[in-house]
Amino acid sequence: MKSYYQDPPNYIWNDRIALYKTSDSKKNSNWFYRFTNPMTRTGYIRKSTRTNDFGEASSKAIAHYTELELRGRFGAVTEHTTIRLLLKTFGDEVTSSVLRHWTLCYQAYWKPYWAKRDLFNVTDDDIKQYIKWRTDAKNIKYTRYGKNKKHGNWIDINDRTISVETLRKDLRGLKYLFKRAFSKKMIANAPHFPRLKQNTMNVVDLPDQQKRARLTEEQAIAIKAWRQSFRSRWINVIKIEKKALDKPIPTSFIHRNWRYNNIMFYMGISLALSTGIRPAEIKKIKWKDVKRYVDGDKEYSVIMIRKEVSKTGKFRDSISNDFERTVVRLDDWKYEWERKFNREPAGEDWVFPSEKDYTKHKSTWHHVIRNGLKRIDDWGTVDDRNYPPVSFNSDNDLKIKKWITLYSFRSRHITLMIRSDVSPYILSRNIGSSTEMIDKYYNVNRNIEHREEFTKHIHKLMTRDSE
Repeated sequence: MKSYYQDPPNYIWNDRIALYKTSDSKKNSNWFYRFTNPMTRTGYIRKSTRTNDFGEASSKAIAHYTELELRGRFGAVTEHTTIRLLLKTFGDEVTSSVLRHWTLCYQAYWKPYWAKRDLFNVTDDDIKQYIKWRTDAKNIKYTRYGKNKKHGNWIDINDRTISVETLRKDLRGLKYLFKRAFSKKMIANAPHFPRLKQNTMNVVDLPDQQKRARLTEEQAIAIKAWRQSFRSRWINVIKIEKKALDKPIPTSFIHRNWRYNNIMFYMGISLALSTGIRPAEIKKIKWKDVKRYVDGDKEYSVIMIRKEVSKTGKFRDSISNDFERTVVRLDDWKYEWERKFNREPAGEDWVFPSEKDYTKHKSTWHHVIRNGLKRIDDWGTVDDRNYPPVSFNSDNDLKIKKWITLYSFRSRHITLMIRSDVSPYILSRNIGSSTEMIDKYYNVNRNIEHREEFTKHIHKLMTRDSE
């Protein structure tokens, strides 16, 4: 029988490690090593040293053995801890939207920086070096959602900066993974994440009122015009179908998936505009949460926000600012829901389910909002538009990509309520926030909106002098 070894193995480190060359090795070939796994005390570890120098090979073998021995004494459960392993292990512990963000961070930043590293001995200094690398202009990327919905498409712009909030969100993800890894003995310590300083390389601190993209007045006018037009067309289609009228259905309502997603876009932004509830709360509304409240000759739409859905963990009822019209729209949406899934929705069913499975709620609204806004842009190119051409791509004033999201419509609702002199206390209760947060993020000090009030006395003087 042919021997596995070219020559008898060389035993080192108190005979715990065998260095050898295989029987089919050529002259000057690389050394291999073999030892019993010190973590499990069972099974063998075999690996090439990738060198034909005996001294260097011995050093590599001993280093690997002592590292595994240290892991064994620590009680570690893995032989090699990677950032991919951490994401795979603990990704199921967070919401789908958070996991989606982590996946984007992994592709753009975590993988390029951490992939080749064993994170078992990650240190505080490693985190500082990562922040330095992460904020270097040449490493900063921006993302938009294109054909690759899973990871997005990376786009390059000249002004390579990131906001403090973006960086903090990235680091919160890493901090969570490292903390959980330490608790499960996958790494030796939980590294410290330093407080971010404003002078950190290419990190900028956006004004509070610009942390999320807000609708401009021109955009708000365009959306209002589109909503009115779309609602009229949608109602007409429902009447034709329910009464079996011999009338043609507009081509835009024939395609099943297009119709469902476009109406979902209309419903999502309408609900955010009329109630101001959070996107995460909109996603998890069930049909049993939709109520109609009658008070004399007035009817109100009320959305019940269950405590397990609420960000604050407290139950609240959110009243729509357009009386019963929200419930009316939801009744029409129920018709579309039934048409899509060929069954009548039950009380426990999601109001906004996944397009493919009604037992799962809509996990993300990003592509729904993005595609819906694009359709408004396209619709606005027709000759009978009653608003000026607008773009929903970004905030050009800041030269930073700030995409409009469902949060932008919540912000619009809050802004309109403030302008209407609704009590901040009442408003805070309805939207599930605090008066302090409203004042900080939504009660924007934009004096241009009050230009008439500030200058009316001047106009009076000018009028008097001209007489």
